[in-house]
Amino acid sequence: MRSYQTTLFYALYAAFAIILLGVTTIAHAIPKVDVDSGTLVAESANGDVIPMPLVSTDVGINVTGPIARTTVHQTFQNDSDQWVEALYLFPLPENAAVDRMQLIIGDRLIEGDIKEKEEAKKTYEKAKSEGYKAALVEQDRPNLFHTSVANIPPRGEISVRIEYQQSLLWRNKSFDLRFPLAITPRFTPATQQITEEADLSDGWQMLPGERPQMLDIKNVIQTKTTIAVNLAPGFEIGELVSSSHPINVTSRDSNHVMLTVGQDKSPLAPRDFVLRWAPTSLTMPKAAFFSEKHEKGNFGLVTLTPPETQAPQTFAREVIFVIDTSGSMNGYSMDAAKEALLAGINGLETGDSFNIIQFDSDASAMFSDAVEVDVKSRTQAYRYINSLTADGGTNMEAALDLALPGGASRSQRVRQVIFITDGSVGNEKALFDQIRSHLGNSRLFTVGIGSAPNSFFMKEAATAGRGTYTFVDRIDESKKAISELFKKISQPVLTNVQITGSGITDISPKFIPDLYLGEPLAFSVRMDKPVGEIQVTGRLGQVEWKKTVKVQVSDNEQGIAVDWAKRSIDEWQRSYLHGISRNVAKEKITELGLEYHLVTKYTSLVAVDKTPLRPVDVPVESNPIPNVVSEGRDLLLEVKYRGSAPATRFTFMKNLSGGQIALAQTADGYQQSLLAGVLILLVSAFLFVLVRRYEEVRV
Repeated sequence: MRSYQTTLFYALYAAFAIILLGVTTIAHAIPKVDVDSGTLVAESANGDVIPMPLVSTDVGINVTGPIARTTVHQTFQNDSDQWVEALYLFPLPENAAVDRMQLIIGDRLIEGDIKEKEEAKKTYEKAKSEGYKAALVEQDRPNLFHTSVANIPPRGEISVRIEYQQSLLWRNKSFDLRFPLAITPRFTPATQQITEEADLSDGWQMLPGERPQMLDIKNVIQTKTTIAVNLAPGFEIGELVSSSHPINVTSRDSNHVMLTVGQDKSPLAPRDFVLRWAPTSLTMPKAAFFSEKHEKGNFGLVTLTPPETQAPQTFAREVIFVIDTSGSMNGYSMDAAKEALLAGINGLETGDSFNIIQFDSDASAMFSDAVEVDVKSRTQAYRYINSLTADGGTNMEAALDLALPGGASRSQRVRQVIFITDGSVGNEKALFDQIRSHLGNSRLFTVGIGSAPNSFFMKEAATAGRGTYTFVDRIDESKKAISELFKKISQPVLTNVQITGSGITDISPKFIPDLYLGEPLAFSVRMDKPVGEIQVTGRLGQVEWKKTVKVQVSDNEQGIAVDWAKRSIDEWQRSYLHGISRNVAKEKITELGLEYHLVTKYTSLVAVDKTPLRPVDVPVESNPIPNVVSEGRDLLLEVKYRGSAPATRFTFMKNLSGGQIALAQTADGYQQSLLAGVLILLVSAFLFVLVRRYEEVRV
């Protein structure tokens, strides 16, 4: 019979084992900072929590003709008693040509220089280590940039002014401009994740495998941002509207408008700022030419509008709807996507067939093959759409495998794929390559959903898929946007486009996709003489179309040379799709970046103050600035904690409208807890054997 002492020993040991297992799990699951509040802060190398520098942003946008010139002024405030380095990831338009940066210290302006990326990084790191104030601007993606600001003194501040330009298109009878005010966290499939560590300080990953970035999921809209727009498009302005934010028109005449956004004390809603304007006459211009005499040659921006002389064709279609149901779509984005999908089903006509593919971590189709449109299939589709929920990762590859089987379609119908997503992916290049190689005779059209969609993915995926793109900024715009898209894709307006010319040395882009209703043909040229002739040919339905345009450089605009360089860089960035080696593309992009003073994948802007302030023996702490997450989203973001403890992955779920935060340990944490549990069980078994042996001896 078991003794009282032995029974007590077992009970105490069991309690000890349970407590030890729980403590081990918690130790691996919760970092040293308080995560219950939902606020993520940085931890220094010695375990101290460092207050984050605050960020204020003032944006000035000047629109002249087809060119928008934007200045972004960011102030980094250090509220701590330590010297710090601010690290800030920020979005810009996907066609932003960043060509200027100034470091502002008191009354001093230090102009940034363009250098090859590695050289710029070494210059910055050397300045940081020697106590100089310095700033570095790098491109992570065509629409994501990174600013590093070194040696912000205790209780001090430094400002960085970044300038970029972008060209604007007359599209759907209006011009529009987007300025991103938030970032959608990106998902990268496990097979695509980058394994090496970035050379930054402790933090949480905003982009998987890339920049460790802070994301404050409690106070996501507290950053003060103001926007001022000076609009001079070169014609009499009629409609002027923003679907994203209230605007305050401070001055207006027929050809010139000045307006502001966010000038009161309340922060701007964390969504893309969208501004649209149109002339008093909605007649689309037939042709436009803007030019610049530059030290590197004569440059022009050409816009042509194909004639709309055809009656709409009627043909049977096979429409494959692909809807993103991943966790990043949770909330407003999912509601808008479902509304868009319902509108798409309602837009089908007798004789069409369709299927619906949903994807998150995996992909599945509603039907085994496309089915005819009738009352029964519509009813099934309505029920299926209403049952959709957002959860899991964003594995687009699986969805594209189902939507683009490759080769010629078995159906005699025109095959169109409508891809509805926020584009929150990190493996864009692999996806573009997949679209190109598996497109066959299909056409792919993207619908950007949400308050801050990945516009780079939307436009490039549509280019690779020989289709077009649209954005749904608000739920109440879903039906209208899909209706306009269906009208647009009822037939390509111009196909097989070719551009040649005399007196023209370079044309960008060289590969022109099909044009659809309401879309112009826009391209940049470099000319060896001020006068030239351009010929554009294509197929307008079943008819050959040809247009000859005589152009003369008159130097009426600035920025046309930079626009040509940016378009050329974009062309080289997608050159791998055309069989051009990465090394050749890298060489050309680097050459263009250095020659035209542009931030690219391989060139960066760096500015260094010449007066050292921080004593070299005083350490500097690196502090990622909290990024703003887009509005209307139930955030489901996997982030990686890196510090003195072993790396552990966490998932933070936050309803931005005021819900609770849940902390769930994922694979790495479970593996560590499981290991601890196994060790405890082994120790338990060993002690159990000893106790049994002891009792046998006593007996």
